[in-house]
Amino acid sequence: MRADVPAPLPECPQLKMIRMEGEVYFGAVPHVADQLRDLRTPVDSPKHLLVMCKSMNFIDLPAAELWRQELTTRRENGGDLYFHRPRAPVLELWQKVGFLDQLGTDHIFPAKRIAIATIFDRLDRGICATCTIRVFEECKGLPPPELLPLPEGEGAERDARIA
Repeated sequence: MRADVPAPLPECPQLKMIRMEGEVYFGAVPHVADQLRDLRTPVDSPKHLLVMCKSMNFIDLPAAELWRQELTTRRENGGDLYFHRPRAPVLELWQKVGFLDQLGTDHIFPAKRIAIATIFDRLDRGICATCTIRVFEECKGLPPPELLPLPEGEGAERDARIA
């Protein structure tokens, strides 16, 4: 590892945030689909995805279908898909093809802070209860994992880890 490259910051185990820049069109769809699939591959990967897309300036019909497939897959796996600041032409195409109705306007956010606060309320509190990363400001309002009651039979294991 190079000394001038900072270590990656810890990430939420339930919410992945990615930046989508440039055009997503038929020629780029296979590459983007591969990247999205890789984000879902490990069984314990985050089920929720927030796409920061203010720089995604164009999509076409195959790209709209890509996002529809991603939404369907994430929801089937107990997660969801969200977008931060999609551009007007993207929203117009999503509206025309019905994707916006399927997604829901409550999954599109004008500000990252609003997106995180809203999505945080939709996360699995059971996972939050044992998470030690506490990435978001909202996480700081949760009790520390060591103070939360565990399901029956797991207390001794936790007590051994703490001691």
